[in-house]
Amino acid sequence: MDEREGVPPLSNRGGNLDEVSTNVLVDWVSVSMPARAALADGIGGLLKELRGLFDGTVIEFRQRSGLHGYKFSVVSDNGGIVVAWGGNADTVFLQIPGQGCARVRCFRSLHDFILHNCGHLTRVDLAFDDFGGRHDLGLAVELYRAGGFCAAGGGARSGASRVSCSQAGNWIDPDGSGRTLYIGKLANGKMLCVYEKGRQLGDSSSPWVRWEVRIANRDRAIPLEALLEPAEFARGAYPALAFIGGQEQRIATRRHAERISLAKLTRHARDAYGPLFDVLAKSGVESVELVDRVRRVGYPRRLGAPTDADLVSRCNALLAAALAEEFEQ
Repeated sequence: MDEREGVPPLSNRGGNLDEVSTNVLVDWVSVSMPARAALADGIGGLLKELRGLFDGTVIEFRQRSGLHGYKFSVVSDNGGIVVAWGGNADTVFLQIPGQGCARVRCFRSLHDFILHNCGHLTRVDLAFDDFGGRHDLGLAVELYRAGGFCAAGGGARSGASRVSCSQAGNWIDPDGSGRTLYIGKLANGKMLCVYEKGRQLGDSSSPWVRWEVRIANRDRAIPLEALLEPAEFARGAYPALAFIGGQEQRIATRRHAERISLAKLTRHARDAYGPLFDVLAKSGVESVELVDRVRRVGYPRRLGAPTDADLVSRCNALLAAALAEEFEQ
């Protein structure tokens, strides 16, 4: 055991862990901004500026009840982006969850927007995706037991305080629904969440594992550069995460999620309406006519809300891949 970094020998994990493509994303952003700066042009001006940061799917914001002590708040129909204001130390709160982060045109622009409005990060989540599952939950447990997540950054025998951990999902008899390991607590400023992302989305055999570092501004300032260099900041969160590297690859993650979601929706459609389609087909209804009878304009929320250009470039490929995988089983 390498006690300096708390990492098991590579021979125990089946080879060189660095020989794997990486995918590191900003997956959650919370921001606090002084109202005098953010609302200089009113809430309408702020929302207009925000729309320019996202792709063309983030258009409508609807009113909702207050949030976190603020009197007013709105949420976007696509992406779940929340803006809250009114009271609460005369600040404006911006929250961009994972679906919203997937719609950010350029994180440099978001960085500059926050800086221009004198804001600061109150929370940021940085996600490392291993689609092949080589960095799995078993490795996470080994690293934890080796002291790779000790609060002071030392190994298991260094005298550093071991952080807490907890689990969710069926660990005794895994059933394909996905398991999660939580290390640390966000209330203390930092937490690592390692979970079987593909299985969470509905693919019971998916090897896709996500390592998600969640950082809050508890007794610490979160540098805005975390939005620009997510791999560096995720890797530096714990000694055990030294294997993380690479650049942001949002498209790869989005396509993996969409493939799983589309396959799951296809299974639901087959289970619910398969017999009906069979009767219609046997009655002489042509395939094209059958599709025209049941389809309606729209896009499943589970797949997000792409622009027309996205639909043209991706829909046929997604359908072909998902259907081929589904019906080969």
